[in-house]
Amino acid sequence: TVPGGGGGTAAGGALQIDLTAGISGTAACDVGACGAATLALTGTRFAGATAADAVKADSAGAYTLGNLAAGDYTVGATKAGYRGATVSVTLEPGASKAGGALTLNARRGALTGTVTAATAAKAGVQVNLAGAGTIGEAVNATVAADSNGHYRFDGVLAGTYTLTGTIADYL
Repeated sequence: TVPGGGGGTAAGGALQIDLTAGISGTAACDVGACGAATLALTGTRFAGATAADAVKADSAGAYTLGNLAAGDYTVGATKAGYRGATVSVTLEPGASKAGGALTLNARRGALTGTVTAATAAKAGVQVNLAGAGTIGEAVNATVAADSNGHYRFDGVLAGTYTLTGTIADYL
């Protein structure tokens, strides 16, 4: 006899009960497309055995980690150019669960420098930053150099850029 609702099957007098579950969700990026992010699963499988599995998200960022036993898991997403993200999930026997959305934030930094003219700092120069980040974001920003000729661009994605400076009445 196979009990109803237990997910069990009987074959040749042996009873096998399937209590596996899965975790599914999406990986999204704050900048650019996030499809094909790598999802890694770590945690403790039922009876204390450890789990370590990895899958790729599809082009829309959706992922499914299946055939899991009950236990506590951490799902982590990584993608080149982004900071990783994690979510913790507890699975009960036979119960699949949504892992939720994992948001990967693009790695950003600052670009700083000093404008000089004839070896002296030059205040008031308009410094323009133009180019593209390695994850495809176009950048075009302008800041004014301070009284010591210093300039700073914050939140710059890794990439290749051109800096140009202009100032009124200066050749």
